[in-house]
Amino acid sequence: MLVDGMRDSNGEPLDPHIMIANAVSNITCSVVFGKRYDHSDPEFQRLVLILDKMVNKIGSGGIIIFLPFSKHMFPGNYKEVSSHFFEFRTFIQRHVDEHQRNFNRENIRDIIDLFLNEMELAKNETNDRADYIHSKSLTATAMFLFLAGTETSTTTSRWALLYMMMYPEIQAKVQQEIDTVVGRMRMPQWADRLLLPYTEAVLLEIQRIRTVLPLGVPHVASEDTTLAGYDIPKGTYVVANVWALHNDPDVWAEPDQFKPERFLDEDGKLSYREELIPFSTGHRVCLGMNLAKMEVFLFFTYIMHSFTIRKLSDAKAPSMKGIAGVIFTPAPYEVIATNRK
Repeated sequence: MLVDGMRDSNGEPLDPHIMIANAVSNITCSVVFGKRYDHSDPEFQRLVLILDKMVNKIGSGGIIIFLPFSKHMFPGNYKEVSSHFFEFRTFIQRHVDEHQRNFNRENIRDIIDLFLNEMELAKNETNDRADYIHSKSLTATAMFLFLAGTETSTTTSRWALLYMMMYPEIQAKVQQEIDTVVGRMRMPQWADRLLLPYTEAVLLEIQRIRTVLPLGVPHVASEDTTLAGYDIPKGTYVVANVWALHNDPDVWAEPDQFKPERFLDEDGKLSYREELIPFSTGHRVCLGMNLAKMEVFLFFTYIMHSFTIRKLSDAKAPSMKGIAGVIFTPAPYEVIATNRK
């Protein structure tokens, strides 16, 4: 549907933001709610708008969350985020309540049903699972899957198109690799990634040079600990500076340069580096990491297979600086999507 929507532009300038956001959000709806929406559905359009506004107003690293006094520094943002958050939670809760009324453990339709089934099982167990698998954590999990999975995948895909537009020679190499491996008679599949090392390297480099979660999300120290000589009491908010790691010149040669080959070995095979952590790391790695990887890869390769992405003109190139919020997003831009034969 995304490709069809882009094709309907007939070579006229288009802003891919809403198209991509609709497509990603609908995948999340399918996984969490067991249903998808028509892109013109008013309820669905409102959901996409709320998600977009929340992540752009909550501040880098979620400052309004982990620094409560910031609500006095940014009262307008705080009021808007609170209003949108309440509306978003009400939307999610309505679906959770509906699932609880119609739950049938013989027909597990989605993640909400899966969670409800685990809640039933936990009631009869002697361990402490029931202490954290309950209705409140179900609603919170569904909310975070949307917050973490929708905007990050949407923004990564937007950065990817912007970089392909600005680096046509790299775009051409991606298309050549896809054409060689996939051909022109079918669309790319997730399994094709194993034979598309350059395409994968481009996506990894985009996730490095334009880290969509520059400060990750706030975590809390579970115990008193010491790190690099600093005492960190239990309950302290901990925020990881992922941006600093991804742009450290001691780790990455010329970190300000877009170089997909840094993720390829001398034989041209993909060489993943442990210093790249766009989804965080450890036990608290992003819940939607695997889904996000599939989404970004398939959206990107479908578009590269179907279109050549060009600037509107050389006279006014779009900005590459980005806008800092909890998500690091590109400034609005338009592209020309020309059908490939």
